Amino acid sequence: SVVPMIAGRGLQGLGMGVVPLGISLLRDVVPAEKLGPSIAIMSASMGVGGALGLPFAAAIAENTSWRVLFWVVAVLAVGVGALILALV
Repeated sequence: SVVPMIAGRGLQGLGMGVVPLGISLLRDVVPAEKLGPSIAIMSASMGVGGALGLPFAAAIAENTSWRVLFWVVAVLAVGVGALILALV
């Protein structure tokens, strides 16, 4: 239905609003000589993630239940959270 779709797009917009914050944080944390490549890697990762994520999601949804996609995202989120806790 329309309401969950609009709510999801709103959450997506809130998430993308954090990207400029991450880039500004890079300027404070990364040395000046590594700043350009660091921003490039961060920016490219969003494009690569979108380009690779859609075919992978389509393959998973085609060969299994679409619900598996939510479990995959949950596992990835837990893994990233653990890496953040361990490395930051």
